[in-house]
Amino acid sequence: MIAGNDITLQDLDMPKSDLMLKIPFFERRRRIRRPWALIIFGAAFLLLPFINYLSITNQLHVSPQFPDVTLKLLNPIEQFLLFMPFLVGIGLLLVKRWGWWLFLGYSAILIVYNIYALVRSPGYYNAGALLQTALGIAAVFYFVRRDVSAPYMKMYPRGWRLQTREPIEIEVVVDGIRRRTADVSDSGLYVIWEECYRAPGEEVHVTLSINGNEYKSRAGVVRVDDDGVGLAFRGATRVFKRNLKHDVARLEPSTQD
Repeated sequence: MIAGNDITLQDLDMPKSDLMLKIPFFERRRRIRRPWALIIFGAAFLLLPFINYLSITNQLHVSPQFPDVTLKLLNPIEQFLLFMPFLVGIGLLLVKRWGWWLFLGYSAILIVYNIYALVRSPGYYNAGALLQTALGIAAVFYFVRRDVSAPYMKMYPRGWRLQTREPIEIEVVVDGIRRRTADVSDSGLYVIWEECYRAPGEEVHVTLSINGNEYKSRAGVVRVDDDGVGLAFRGATRVFKRNLKHDVARLEPSTQD
């Protein structure tokens, strides 16, 4: 039996979905399935082929009812840029790794081509290319952020954190053993722990000392990878979280103690 919970060691062999049901809801690490910004970008990519098609037919003075005529007037790169956003949008919204890489490749080609088109033929119709380029650059900066790209790089499904974790390296005591953190937030922390023998669903006890204040809490193992383990505080009070958040904010990123 794991202390403080009704989870037995046999439960650790259960599917992740069944195991999570045994962890009290308010003690689980809070995540959101898809941030609103991702949904907006994904939906924009799904709509982009239709918007671009209407813009192209208007520019070429061709009726939208004749797509075969319109496509014959486009070169291969323009055809690629016309249809690819739909596949990119699907990959992003489904949180697929190939969707993330396809997005980066498509965005790079789109930005370069639109700048080339704008320089070659500046005018009213290419103003849309300038807007798409700006949106493309904004999307790239958004999706390459570590906290946004992380779910795309994982082999198992995971969501996005509601709380931002600061990249802070300090000492933490886990079940009496001194270790180091890689990031900390008021909801949990990531502990550098190679060859961790713990499994998702298990519980540990952690102690943090920040700015002279000591924080002790139960924590649940939420993920284990090659570099360490992600822990989420359990049973933490609002005062605990507020004080920890305040002390973490006073530290410089990647602080060494």
